[in-house]
Amino acid sequence: MTGAVSDDIQIDPELLLQAYASGIFPMSDDANDPEIYWVRPEFRGVLPLDGLHIPRSLEKTIRRNKFEIRFDTAFADVLEACAGGDIYR
Repeated sequence: MTGAVSDDIQIDPELLLQAYASGIFPMSDDANDPEIYWVRPEFRGVLPLDGLHIPRSLEKTIRRNKFEIRFDTAFADVLEACAGGDIYR
């Protein structure tokens, strides 16, 4: 299900979080398309974390500190990059 976003609506972080919590998100056809519409997917993917199984090989890789593992550290940067279509910073 989709619906157009009015030109006079500003999508600020608060509106975006409310939309995500309601199961909808803004979308456009490409990074250069000024038209944005709301999408409410029929099915959504959910990754249940209760009982999450981490394979032994992944545990070893994590312990070697080969990669930096972070979450919730760059929300504003992610939004800015998505808005500009720049996914390879």
